Amino acid sequence: MGKLLRVIFSIEVMTVFLMFMALSCAVATFIENDFGPLGSKSFIYNQTWFELIMLILTIGIAFNIIWFKMYKKEKFFLFMIHISLVLIFLGAAMTRYLGYEAVMTIPEGSMENRVYSVDEYIQIKTQNETQTLEIGAYIFNYTKQTLLLNNNLSFFNVFSLNYIL
Repeated sequence: MGKLLRVIFSIEVMTVFLMFMALSCAVATFIENDFGPLGSKSFIYNQTWFELIMLILTIGIAFNIIWFKMYKKEKFFLFMIHISLVLIFLGAAMTRYLGYEAVMTIPEGSMENRVYSVDEYIQIKTQNETQTLEIGAYIFNYTKQTLLLNNNLSFFNVFSLNYIL
């Protein structure tokens, strides 16, 4: 098992993965130029294979830190470079899986307390005498709402973000 790990996480294999990641990021740049940021996210960045490459690179760098004993005093600067890459990959993973992407438009000279999700949701607005109900326009605070449309009772899942500046 140790020999297999040494082959999988060898410098040569890690170099191939690093070149493949650089090539896919370059392709994503051209896709973004032609189709916008959503195109590059759809075709490259949100794909499982791209996440797998990042995971393999992170594990490989950690293994190489241990195998080449970069934690020793003589190799301090090599250790700093490699541990920085591991921290960058971990930060990217945390952002990917724990964060969310939203847009806040703030007209000049005014205040805003709404954040709009970049993810696609269906938005339904209806107004009666006392309230306005917006469904799916915001993110978080999951609740169920009932709405009477054409004398039919409908149930909706509502994602809202109640964030006040």
